Amino acid sequence: MDWPPNSPDQSIIENAWATLEHCLNNRPRRPTTTAALFAVLQEEWAALGKEYCDALYGSIPSRVRSLILAKGRHTRY
Repeated sequence: MDWPPNSPDQSIIENAWATLEHCLNNRPRRPTTTAALFAVLQEEWAALGKEYCDALYGSIPSRVRSLILAKGRHTRY
């Protein structure tokens, strides 16, 4: 079986970006400049905390198992 060279199902950063986007969309005011966006993203990232990053990192073995069971096809991640 050919394995894809890059599997987005395994990318924990995709979850982090989705969470940051959710946080950004829930703010009462959206940033209007690139600098303001950068500042808000830094603030939201810091608010996520180490536990969030640990949980994402801890999900990697489960992601790999799911990908193996799915024979390289799409997984729930």
